Amino acid sequence: MNWSGLLHWTEYSKLLIGLILITDPIGSLPVVLSLTARMSTANKMRVVGAATLTFLVTLLSIAYVGTLLLSLFGITMAAFQVAGGVLFLLYGLEMVGLISLPRSTEDVATRSVASLGVVPLGIPMLAGPGTISRVIIASAAQDALSHKLMVGFLVLITALIVYVGFRVWLVAAPRLGTVPLQVIKSIMGLLLAAIAVEFVFGGIAAFLPGLTPVP
Repeated sequence: MNWSGLLHWTEYSKLLIGLILITDPIGSLPVVLSLTARMSTANKMRVVGAATLTFLVTLLSIAYVGTLLLSLFGITMAAFQVAGGVLFLLYGLEMVGLISLPRSTEDVATRSVASLGVVPLGIPMLAGPGTISRVIIASAAQDALSHKLMVGFLVLITALIVYVGFRVWLVAAPRLGTVPLQVIKSIMGLLLAAIAVEFVFGGIAAFLPGLTPVP
């Protein structure tokens, strides 16, 4: 396989960090704890497994057909980049605690373990608009198969980190309390907001190349 189609390693590092930040396993933990409060430890782990698998399958699919969807609906990459940046900024501001985004009020008390892991935890909590946007933008950056395989590999790494993180947090959260988790979440939110601003500026520059300074 020709690996010359790969981007610089810093781009893939930014993709991995961005996916972890947007997925936000720490910020999602209170939701997981609430929905699985009356479950046994074994069932909690099954929910986490189902949610992570849903996240992985969804984003891998998006990585390979996302650009086709954009072409189908006639959406330019610059427009999607600006829209994705705005979404990232909203998630970042929520993580910092400056805004509160609406959540689903669906009654999940009677849901099965597997279905609860798929919806709402797998979709849209983990594989939501933010992560889907990030993967589509990254996948569209290069047409080479090697690049798309690398994007898929980073999605897999993110899924493993989320899975291990959830298992660890489910055990450790009751002992840590809320303050350490909130501090970590705020720091991640600030990083995500910075990535969001970079995405918005990049999309605007693509729309209006005359604004980009000439070196």
